[in-house]
Amino acid sequence: MFVVAALLALSLQAEPSSTALGRAADGRLSIEVMIEGRGPWPFILDTGASHTAIAQPLAVAFGFEPSGVLHDVQTLTEEIRAERIRLAEVRAGGITSTQIDAVVVESPTDLELNFFGLLGNDMFAGQTVAIDVARARLTLDAQAPAHDDARLYHDGNVPVGEINLYRIRRPVRVLIDTGSASTIINSRLARRLRPDGPTLRFDVMGATRLARREEDAQAVRIPRFRMGGVCGPGVVAVNADVDVFRAMGWAGEPAMILGMDALAGAVITMDHNTGVVEISMADGERCGR
Repeated sequence: MFVVAALLALSLQAEPSSTALGRAADGRLSIEVMIEGRGPWPFILDTGASHTAIAQPLAVAFGFEPSGVLHDVQTLTEEIRAERIRLAEVRAGGITSTQIDAVVVESPTDLELNFFGLLGNDMFAGQTVAIDVARARLTLDAQAPAHDDARLYHDGNVPVGEINLYRIRRPVRVLIDTGSASTIINSRLARRLRPDGPTLRFDVMGATRLARREEDAQAVRIPRFRMGGVCGPGVVAVNADVDVFRAMGWAGEPAMILGMDALAGAVITMDHNTGVVEISMADGERCGR
């Protein structure tokens, strides 16, 4: 009887399904999204976003009218107040979610958008998904994480862990953020890395990450790093005290946002039931400690 039960459980387990992703010029991944049977529209796949966001011109097509009812929304660069729209059905990468409360992102109605929104972690509730950055693929019903490299932060279901940096004695708090093209470090960490890089213009992607907004910042070379099973030979990070560091409670300690420049060869597996996150190399190997 136990053998039969085990076989029945295996037969009910969903088979993994894989979807090809697009790749923006800045390295971020995009996914085709259907809304209430219409579309598709390209959205950025954003592990750093707790909620899905939709550009206002597209939201209007689904009946959005400004009501003045605003909600607190934490973005990479600032905390904003924004309206929301209830979307009856959203489909992407083999996942269908109903009653998604999407954040409405203001943008000019005549703007030619390359992307129409951000697909956040609310889309993956109850799912185990793997994002293969190197191969630009999303796998649904993926194998559960074999390593506990990070956790989905309880307030926003965003992946948070610790990263080991060359010549930095203690591990540093890190947000794994596929919505950020660049790796960003706060000034607390920059001082320990003895920054000597040039000032550069970098795109912080505004409050919405759908449009460009450039600022001056100092480049800081990180020679080597290890995050979970991923070892990087080095990355040029941006020294910027963006507001998400304050929101995460990291303003007083060294911290960083691991962006797509550092994640180029990684696979990120997130179990939205247990909260466990694994980050490994795309070839299945894990770097040594």
